[in-house]
Amino acid sequence: MISPHDFLLEILTTKNIEGAAYATHDGSWLPRMQQKLEDPCDPFRGHHHTKMYLRDYDQTLRLMWEIPSDADPDAIVYHPLFMPLAELGVDAINKNVVPLPTLCYFLIYFVLEDDDTMTDLRHILTGIINGTGPVHDMLIRVHHIAFMGQEVRAGIRPYGDNISPDFEPITHRQQRGESMDKWRKLGTSRWLLDRVNTVLNT
Repeated sequence: MISPHDFLLEILTTKNIEGAAYATHDGSWLPRMQQKLEDPCDPFRGHHHTKMYLRDYDQTLRLMWEIPSDADPDAIVYHPLFMPLAELGVDAINKNVVPLPTLCYFLIYFVLEDDDTMTDLRHILTGIINGTGPVHDMLIRVHHIAFMGQEVRAGIRPYGDNISPDFEPITHRQQRGESMDKWRKLGTSRWLLDRVNTVLNT
């Protein structure tokens, strides 16, 4: 049977990473944001060409929207990516490709031993999805590093009038930011685990 290292390298050198991008966005992030949209207590209002936070709006508008007074000022109100990935264009697809290589290289460089098997890889991924063990916590931080790198490359900076709370170190971040990194982890980990199970069940 193929080794975990060769399996992951095979994933990285095919168009599988595009498939994972769709699974991450359309299958994980988009449904989560849809739940926020349907929650009357959540400030999220849907798609807009600019990403807007609750702190960008005055108290009058918050009252009109019936948003709780204790709502997180860094909560997202509008998001430009709140659409199916196929409708967002190449830049958005590329952004959503990043979590899978991040996960694969993280496993290759920091987690897998030379004698690990595909069964071991399944156990590791199951632990990541269940949120157990140090691998889970470290992966969230690695995903956050990769995300911040993308934001800097896109011209976003951790300073100025439009500073994004996404740049806060993960130890200082509130639940909103932590959940953002978790959906990256969960979407790609579940996608990869499905492929591992396919190999093991063949």
